[in-house]
Amino acid sequence: MKKTSIIFAAIVMMAIFTTNLMAQSTATNGAFAQIKTAITLTSSATLEFGQMTSPTGAGTVVLSPAGVPTVTNMVLLGTRHAAAYAVTGVADATYTITLPASTTLIDPVGGGTMTVDAFTSSKAIGTLTGGVDAFNVGATLHIADGQGLGDYAGTFDVSVAYN
Repeated sequence: MKKTSIIFAAIVMMAIFTTNLMAQSTATNGAFAQIKTAITLTSSATLEFGQMTSPTGAGTVVLSPAGVPTVTNMVLLGTRHAAAYAVTGVADATYTITLPASTTLIDPVGGGTMTVDAFTSSKAIGTLTGGVDAFNVGATLHIADGQGLGDYAGTFDVSVAYN
């Protein structure tokens, strides 16, 4: 019986040590990082609503990203065009465009202001085919009834980011 107890104890000890030896496992994996070209945005044309007559009541000029105007209560004169942008970066990467909510145009001489809002882009998501792309931005200009004559100007920010 003593021999059986010793054999049983030996089996139990082997099982305990075997379990402890197999309870842990290690695997080695790799890590990887790659630095790519930063995305850049440059303006190639300003947003130009053009010249207009004083409105008969409040008016608007809606300028599409294609530069096509829709006018309310006034006559447009002169040149007008949408803002234009060039984008460069990693070939075939996609990017999103962020537009402002609004901006204010100010006449520095007369002090009058006009609001520009409802910015729209010719695309929501762009693709850098060969590392380059372009898009246009339009918006809506609001002119008050009795808006003062003058040269109104302002700025706005557009940004792009890789998806």
